[in-house]
Amino acid sequence: MNGGLLVEDLTVTVGGRRIVDHVGLEIAQGKAMVVLGESGSGKSVTARAILGLLGRRFSVSGHVTFNGGPLTLGRDVGLVPQDHTAALDPLRRIGAQIGEVLRHHGIVGSRSQAKGRALGLLGLAGVRDAERVARAYPHELSGGLRQRALIAVAVACGPRLLVADEPTSALDVTVQAKVLDLLRGLGTTLLMITHDIGVARLVGDTVAVMSEGRIVEYGEARDVLGLPGHPYTRRLLDAEPRPGVPRGALAGGLA
Repeated sequence: MNGGLLVEDLTVTVGGRRIVDHVGLEIAQGKAMVVLGESGSGKSVTARAILGLLGRRFSVSGHVTFNGGPLTLGRDVGLVPQDHTAALDPLRRIGAQIGEVLRHHGIVGSRSQAKGRALGLLGLAGVRDAERVARAYPHELSGGLRQRALIAVAVACGPRLLVADEPTSALDVTVQAKVLDLLRGLGTTLLMITHDIGVARLVGDTVAVMSEGRIVEYGEARDVLGLPGHPYTRRLLDAEPRPGVPRGALAGGLA
């Protein structure tokens, strides 16, 4: 693969227990992959292992490259975490937090430059009143605006890879759709972690279904979600709420 993210034979163990088992993923440059699975399937651990963010108690092996070279955190990789309440500093204004990222990576040299760039990034993240949001503390904003602020932080340095771990799980359906449209429209290589089949349908070019630390099904989104081949994937699809359709009537009737 000439460009994009390549993960080969990724394995994670903790306390003698293997929680990610020989995972392989490939995302073409500019495309979006969704890793889909239930809570505890190993998908978030996989994402953090790819980024090198697991603690010392975890043993990680395998090979990760991006655009043909080693993947390192910094200007090339942006992370949109799941918990916007924990990821934002409650004692600092939103604009100052974005500006700190810009100055830390040498994108801007002065506070005035950082302020102007922060406003532009908030606008890119779909914030209409960027001036007000930049002056606000996190607790003064809705969940949707806090998540958009995190997206502004994640894309501040123009990353070529964006990793989003359940970025809409705490948002209502209307705000979810807007945030997903925003992430998909950035044109960046995207790795999305989610338990939500609806999110996978909206975002993924490809989908990897994960269960008990293993990839059990992997392919084009329309194939995996339209004609699933693995019983676990069929069970996930069968459990997806559908108006007017009783459980067990989808995906071959598996309960």
